[in-house]
Amino acid sequence: MSLRATPADSLRLNAVDERDRVDRSIAQASGSPPAARSVLGASYKHDGEYLRIGGEYAHSFDDPDRLTRGLVHGNAYGGEAELEALGVTLGGDASRTEPKFVQLGNAALGSDQLGWSAHGGFGIGRVLAANGRHAEERSILNGSPDRTRDTDAKATASPNGLPRESYRFYETRQSSGLFDRRERRHTADVSHS
Repeated sequence: MSLRATPADSLRLNAVDERDRVDRSIAQASGSPPAARSVLGASYKHDGEYLRIGGEYAHSFDDPDRLTRGLVHGNAYGGEAELEALGVTLGGDASRTEPKFVQLGNAALGSDQLGWSAHGGFGIGRVLAANGRHAEERSILNGSPDRTRDTDAKATASPNGLPRESYRFYETRQSSGLFDRRERRHTADVSHS
């Protein structure tokens, strides 16, 4: 269900239910207990002229064996914000998926995830522009920890009648229980048309 209070605001409510429709005798004969999984969620988004914000929340109910009635609850949530005015943009987001949150379609894929990012940029007409973004994510998938950090920044100068210059810096760092990897790039470009 989706509600729109104003042209810039929207609220969405979701509900999904996934159940095995078998009785006790069939479950015992197959050796596979009937499962039930449900997710309830809500999201809000404001898309204004200068400000954009949004958030979402989901709550999962997992009953891996409906015959014994053992419910497990989990949450996932996130938010984002961006402000744009006078040629400057600043924003960021954050999200969290708790370990007991069950994703429908693949309940075996458990996840414990936390992530955030921040970005910003500015522009002075077509003469000068710069932007950057940094993001971090930590996840534990089936007991194995993993952390990723990405940084990306770019600056461009295009003075009238002169060549266009641009510079980009990019770095990614990944670490897990098995390896650590770091990649760094510097790129410069000059072009004239």
